[in-house]
Amino acid sequence: MTPLYQPLDVGQRTIRLLSLNPALLEEDPIECGFVIASLNDEPEYEALSYVWGSIEDTPTIGVGGASVSITRNLESALRRLRRKDEERIMWIDALCINQVDTKERMHQVSQMASIYHQATRVVVWLGEGWDGSNMAMELLRKLGDDANLHLDPSLAPCVSVDGMRLDSPVLCRNVIRLFDLPWWKRAWTVQEFVLAKDLVFQCSTSQVTGTQMYMARENFWGHGDRCCPEHKLDYRDSSLGLGLFQSFVQPANLDIITKTRGPSYSFLETIARFSLRQVTDPRDHIYGMLGLGTDEYAYLVEPDYTRSAEEVCSALAFRSVEPTGTLEFLSHVFGHHNPRLPSFILNWTGEFGWEEIYQSRLHNINLFSASIDLAADLDIISDAMVATPGLVFDVVVATGSNPFGRQVSQTQSFGEFFEELHRLANVEESTEELYAQTGDLSLVAL
Repeated sequence: MTPLYQPLDVGQRTIRLLSLNPALLEEDPIECGFVIASLNDEPEYEALSYVWGSIEDTPTIGVGGASVSITRNLESALRRLRRKDEERIMWIDALCINQVDTKERMHQVSQMASIYHQATRVVVWLGEGWDGSNMAMELLRKLGDDANLHLDPSLAPCVSVDGMRLDSPVLCRNVIRLFDLPWWKRAWTVQEFVLAKDLVFQCSTSQVTGTQMYMARENFWGHGDRCCPEHKLDYRDSSLGLGLFQSFVQPANLDIITKTRGPSYSFLETIARFSLRQVTDPRDHIYGMLGLGTDEYAYLVEPDYTRSAEEVCSALAFRSVEPTGTLEFLSHVFGHHNPRLPSFILNWTGEFGWEEIYQSRLHNINLFSASIDLAADLDIISDAMVATPGLVFDVVVATGSNPFGRQVSQTQSFGEFFEELHRLANVEESTEELYAQTGDLSLVAL
């Protein structure tokens, strides 16, 4: 019996493509086949971006005469995506990669950026719909096609779907639900979105082009900033814990990467920014973002599933130094620690709470250059010890506490904090002049 997976040449840029056979009826059995191709030949195919779904529910399909188990979400996608009169050539990771062959899996993951970038189109499968999913997709199409449509129902022309405007809880609830689907929470989808040359979003049979999604988000925020007050429109869905404006942050976060990714793009920031996105394997927090790095940041590490998550974190930090000439990885160490890692290595493969001050740091890392044009020199003594040249410009003789971590009122926190600063700075309050307007010490009044 011919094996399902013929070996790929892992020394070449070979991939396995799926030919999805046509079917006249939706309930017809799903039949597919494989074709081996080289990315060097620039084959025409579409790539699927989706969420695997539960492994507890696994229907079977036919692939090259064999019966293969897949997740229910993928089975639904194949039923919706197959054509009636011709085959459809696609790349789908769960099927096109022999998942039990670790060597092949690492080879294919290392080519993921090229696979999604070279695809003629990336199809984003959001999943099967519900009673209100079509109206949510229709709202996006309308906002994407007409920048003149207002959000505020009191202004004309105003966006509406099936007679409902954005003062309708029903319409708002379905839009929020659409942006709360699992696809928006998966780590791998970030790279798949950013690298696509052409995008189409599909929920059941309803489609929104990548351009429509982009313009819908742009027009939504544009009207919200200019003429349609956010406080009047930010309907909140208590069951999902999300508001309408907050939901549109989902595509905005992806568009930020697309806009800022240039000739020399550090994906270390992207790993941290999307750290709360879900992965099956914690190492994919890093591997799922590798293809976003450009120039000196391109593929700083090779996907290797024989390494532990901690080893992958250390490898990424250490290997970033020589090509970039910086110690940028130190800028990301911000209290998100793993006891199995040295204190100077960020726990990139773990989930950590997002703090606003860390977000501010991420936005401004590129503005700092302590060594100016001097290339970083890092001596790796051991897995837990490194050394680098430096200059002593001062000596810390005392430290204070962190007022932002205290469980006290804001007034008490900052009052105690400033008193502590006075002591650390050896400021004698008794020598201060009084502030005439209040009678307080000038130092306190300021």
